[in-house]
Amino acid sequence: MDYCKEDIDRLKASVEHFVGREIKLPRDFVFLEKQVECYTGVKISQSTLKRLWGYVSCDSAPSYYVLDTLATMLGYTSWTDFVKRSLDSESSCRIVRRKLQMDALSLGDKIELMWSPFRVLVAEYTGDGTFVVEQSENSKLIAGDTFHCSCVIEGEPLYLTDVTHPGIEACDYVCGKLGGVKWRVIVNEANKTESEIISGDLGVYNNKE
Repeated sequence: MDYCKEDIDRLKASVEHFVGREIKLPRDFVFLEKQVECYTGVKISQSTLKRLWGYVSCDSAPSYYVLDTLATMLGYTSWTDFVKRSLDSESSCRIVRRKLQMDALSLGDKIELMWSPFRVLVAEYTGDGTFVVEQSENSKLIAGDTFHCSCVIEGEPLYLTDVTHPGIEACDYVCGKLGGVKWRVIVNEANKTESEIISGDLGVYNNKE
């Protein structure tokens, strides 16, 4: 099968836009591997993704299976469908809600959650699906509260479990009961490896604190 570099580059750009993160450093491929599996149920190894993104050199063309899986994640029926329709503004494809598998995060990464009316919550990931609230606006949760969460889906209510809050027993909490939540990841720069520091990290959501 013939591959057009422009189509593959467009697919990679679409994937980065979809997951809200530029894919260029080792930790980004860890994140992408888990996100692909979260959306599709298919596990594509970090080494395969690194070859596709050009992080490591490779003389062979990418497999149709890998391209097909990534296109499916974006809402297309196949790689061929993506090539045919992704440039057509009037073409339709399945709408896929953005979601985040929490174990794709690195320790110290933060997630910002937003829901109506005017609720904003920023929490730091401490591992095993557990978070510590860092900032809270118009929410009953406060800085220092902790909670557990395994996945967030944009546009749907988010259920937090094992919430700890001063003065009450551990309980559950729902964000965005009406209208769902929006989310974004704030990458912790302290997680950079030496090679990442040298190459520079220009991700969209890097934490500059």
